[in-house]
Amino acid sequence: MARTIWLAALIALPLPDVASRAAPPRIVRPPQEPREGEVNVPYCGTVTRVTRDSVTIQWMATPGEQPKTFQVSETLAAGKIPKEPRLVPGQVRGYFVMPCYMYRLTDVKVGDWVSIHYASIGGVDICDHICIDRRPDGLIPPLPKEAEDLIDPREHTRNQFKKKGKPVPPDWEKMIADWPYTPYHEMRNAYWEKVAPMPREVKPAIAP
Repeated sequence: MARTIWLAALIALPLPDVASRAAPPRIVRPPQEPREGEVNVPYCGTVTRVTRDSVTIQWMATPGEQPKTFQVSETLAAGKIPKEPRLVPGQVRGYFVMPCYMYRLTDVKVGDWVSIHYASIGGVDICDHICIDRRPDGLIPPLPKEAEDLIDPREHTRNQFKKKGKPVPPDWEKMIADWPYTPYHEMRNAYWEKVAPMPREVKPAIAP
């Protein structure tokens, strides 16, 4: 519960005014090399290919890297929402999965800028979680509702009543409905529109 409230508060923060300050120096590193059996390994880049059971990503931070193909988890291959962490043997509770990493494989398109978390099992790199950060030729899609509800303070409050077996009182429902909230995809799309607006169609002038 505390994590959910913290995450909702973080996402509700206003977007940074990047135009008013200089960008910090970028730290360039090659992709992390995972150890055998390691889970929750980060990777990011541009999607170059998507199949029913794999995703190929071009690492962009350092030059010379070849596109890397990841098999996807059974959850992603089945078109389901990757809400749960991958547990290693002997683990009862795994890492925290941020809701923005709960996109389905079917939500991903070639050209998307993504961040993923993967596992290295038996020499095979398996993508477990996907976050779509930008879609250069369009708008990123909404998160699955189950994921969005985890960071929506309105749904969080309604769920607290449900857990107690009580209906949401009408006065509470009215108050909750008025709470401001910006869904993840709208926030990211607005951010990119502010930082690097997409080119718009130029219509030819009509001759007088």
